[in-house]
Amino acid sequence: ETGEEALSLVNSEPIDVVVSDMHMPGMDGAELLRRVQERHPEVVRIVLSGQSDPKLVFRAVPVAHQFLTKPFDSGHLIATIERALELRSLVVSPELRKIIGGDNRLPAAPRTYTALTRVLSSEDASIGQIVELVERDTALAARVAQLGSSSFFRVPPGVRGLSGIVAYLGVDLIKTLVLTVEIAQVFTPSPATKGFSIETYQGHSLRDADIARRMLERTDHAEDAFLAGVLHDVGRLVLVSRASAAYGAAMEAKKSGGTSMVEAERAELGVTHSDVGAYLLGVWGIPLEIVDAVRHHHDEPASPQHDITIGRAVYLANLLAH
Repeated sequence: ETGEEALSLVNSEPIDVVVSDMHMPGMDGAELLRRVQERHPEVVRIVLSGQSDPKLVFRAVPVAHQFLTKPFDSGHLIATIERALELRSLVVSPELRKIIGGDNRLPAAPRTYTALTRVLSSEDASIGQIVELVERDTALAARVAQLGSSSFFRVPPGVRGLSGIVAYLGVDLIKTLVLTVEIAQVFTPSPATKGFSIETYQGHSLRDADIARRMLERTDHAEDAFLAGVLHDVGRLVLVSRASAAYGAAMEAKKSGGTSMVEAERAELGVTHSDVGAYLLGVWGIPLEIVDAVRHHHDEPASPQHDITIGRAVYLANLLAH
């Protein structure tokens, strides 16, 4: 009946998913999910709101994984919960799930983030300028895709890719999200992962995205392929910023020779960056075909096919970009 009662239950029982109304007596949904995030970051957090003004739910953006509107379709809610539970098999370790769920923000490249805040602070910021900067940065692209995939912001199904989402949300909403809500944070290098360059990482992701989009440029999936390419290594961004010691050890093992980065990650962390990225994006409600492309971007297709899917395009683009 109340947020306090829900919090007491989460503290005493093994809870996997919390679905909260935004408006409740005593403690609203944003505050409840904030406390759940602090105490039990591994729990998947979903907020429901019947309010039409996005600013009323902005308090939940830093703490909620997904945003659903009321009235809602019960089948969609059930499918959302089931999908969140299925994704847990990608990251078996409770400690890793806590690391992934402990902060909704992702680290953005300092130059890109600074450039975006400068553009948004000006009176004549254009959609084109914003799109160009968001597309260049995995952290910003992932958060914009997360919000664009939610029913709360009512982005029509026909709107595809980052450019479509940014154009639909508009300059004012993007301004609020970046400057006020702080949907990303500036990347800070760690001594444990000194061999990791955020600029090199972003450059590779953008090359992958560009190649994947060109492979599908004559289809309706070109923009989704670009987004999947930008996001394909997002798991690395999570691990290098939140599990830097273990990820640094994996980088050293790979550098020593005799093992791939994927094998080194599995040995040190028990999971790969592909699985971590797919888990995060899946919990955020990113479309399944993009999540699958991220999860399998190192997996060679089982059999040759003439049709180039989003997943196959990202896999091939990753090889070519390297």
